Amino acid sequence: MAAAARFIGGFTDCRQVSADNGEDSPTSADAEFNKAGTVTETGYCGRQNRTTILLYKDAKAFQTAFKAEMAKKGNRGNPDSGIVVGQDFAMGSQDADSMSALLQPQAGLLMLNCHPDFKPPSGFRKEPALVKGCVLTDYYMDH
Repeated sequence: MAAAARFIGGFTDCRQVSADNGEDSPTSADAEFNKAGTVTETGYCGRQNRTTILLYKDAKAFQTAFKAEMAKKGNRGNPDSGIVVGQDFAMGSQDADSMSALLQPQAGLLMLNCHPDFKPPSGFRKEPALVKGCVLTDYYMDH
């Protein structure tokens, strides 16, 4: 977790990481997602713990679980959003600037997007993810 927080902190506010986001205990839905996504640890950082870091063991299992979570929302939600993924961690934030910072070329990360209506403008990456129906992209737009 410390290594992921240091990496993220190189691009956005993540100086202090906590295992507690200051809210009530995780819901059972979070627990189900964490188990299906092989999440081993969750951390929070940034201003008011608005950034979440998830460490996972299996990238394909994580992407499969993320796609299932998005499918539950149907076509609702932002088609130009997702979760930023690394080799063994993912990062999501309520702060659009934090999300965008991790998609800069120097960060080397991409966003996992599984929304069926996702269509990035020309010039942005859109590569196949490990799970059919999802892509890895450097495009993000906060709606």
